[in-house]
Amino acid sequence: MMTVSQRIGLGVGRVRRVTARLAHRIGRRGASLLFVALVSTVVALSLMSPPREVLATAGYLVLDAILPLRVWAAIWLLTAVLCVGQAFVRSDRIAFACASAMMVAWSLIYIVGAFTGVNPRGWVLGGVWLAFGAWLTLISTWAEDVARPSHTISSPDMDTNLEA
Repeated sequence: MMTVSQRIGLGVGRVRRVTARLAHRIGRRGASLLFVALVSTVVALSLMSPPREVLATAGYLVLDAILPLRVWAAIWLLTAVLCVGQAFVRSDRIAFACASAMMVAWSLIYIVGAFTGVNPRGWVLGGVWLAFGAWLTLISTWAEDVARPSHTISSPDMDTNLEA
């Protein structure tokens, strides 16, 4: 009896090839953007309908005083969409810049809230978001590795590649 994957032509080897090709296509920068998209989506969803008791906490009060929480959710969701869209293309600077700026802005809101006394524990989340934004900014400076074609041979003693 044939399995479903065999019926539709998705053997283990084919799944591995497709996965490897996708991983090669997005690279480390694209994978980082997909991770940021996931985080941004989770933050957006958490802001769309927080429980009433959470709405009364200092962090949410500060955020809501700047913009309504649904607007923050929309901004985070747009950041996620941008990151997903640019994870698969070479020109990904806009996604990195927007996501980094969003994280730094988010951190500054929490840090300012901590220093003004409105959100005494805001420095904790402020520090986390600032570190995350700095990490993303660092990744945005990395060049994506361009893999050599598999038919070339490279030697440390040689300045050129020889075709196999």
